[in-house]
Amino acid sequence: MYARINRNMSLCFTPEEWEKAITELRRICKPGGYIELVECDHDMRSIGPNLTKVMTTRKFMARNLCLLISALSPTNTSHPLSSFTPPVVRVTLNLRNISPDSASNVHTFFTNGEHVAGDYSSFPVGWNGRLGEMFLRNSELGFRTLGPYLSRAMGLSEAEWEDLAKKCLAENSEFLTWGNVHWAVGRKFSGKKVSG
Repeated sequence: MYARINRNMSLCFTPEEWEKAITELRRICKPGGYIELVECDHDMRSIGPNLTKVMTTRKFMARNLCLLISALSPTNTSHPLSSFTPPVVRVTLNLRNISPDSASNVHTFFTNGEHVAGDYSSFPVGWNGRLGEMFLRNSELGFRTLGPYLSRAMGLSEAEWEDLAKKCLAENSEFLTWGNVHWAVGRKFSGKKVSG
């Protein structure tokens, strides 16, 4: 069996670029081989009060800009404030015609009659062993990256932001924060007739 795997590109591709990527994956995959897509959902569930505060503040700050972009974008079919994906990220993605919701739609990227299977798995953030630790570390890196922008937007000093970020990360284990990873597998036609 031959496989081509594409992971964590949901924040990179427009719908047109997804189509090109899938076409290219089909092209390089041998007949009878598999194409696998794995995408992380960008919305965390069961979040605590500190992270809710950060997300709500970000939503409030970006609300008018998100609504304007949504209204001006003819290709945007989902409301930009429909989830807890950070509005700063949603605004940037909407400007590029990228949907942060594409992760949950990976199974729809296959066409032309390929055999497709797809589902999702949930992951812990900051609890339940090594896997939870890895996703907590990923969240920590996200806070570091967005920190300079969000601290200014929230009117916080660098020290205040670091304290809030630590509280956000620490509460994940208390509230059992979690997210989803979506996957889909399609098999390229082998050109041979299948009996049975």
